[in-house]
Order: sequence, then structure tokens, then C-alpha cells
Amino acid sequence: MIEKIARKRGASYIGGKVDLHEVSRILLHELHDGILGKITLDIPKMIKQESVKLEKTYPINL
Repeated sequence: MIEKIARKRGASYIGGKVDLHEVSRILLHELHDGILGKITLDIPKMIKQESVKLEKTYPINL
């Protein structure tokens, strides 16, 4: 998959060898800029823990 991405983004050397540093830089840049869509690197457990922490810090009083 990385090889296909590298070729599509122009991150391969002459001879077809992948420039992993360059393709990694491109992917991180695209992730940061939202080009790849809405992606999170958090796992559900981390999201739940953060949610509980926020609820304790900022309780909702209805």
C-alpha cells in the first residue's frame, strides 16, 4: 500500500524504490491538513477516558 501511495504522490526513487521518509512526510502533512478526511489516532478506550475526565471537570447541571 505504501508503495502505491509513494508512486501516486511522486515519492519514489528512479528504479521504483520507495522513499519512505518522503512518503511519510506527505502522509502526515495530508493527515494534518484534513486531506485524508476526518481521521483520529485515538482508540475508543482513550476517547471514553477523556470523556469521563471532562465530565468530572466540567459537570453539566441541567
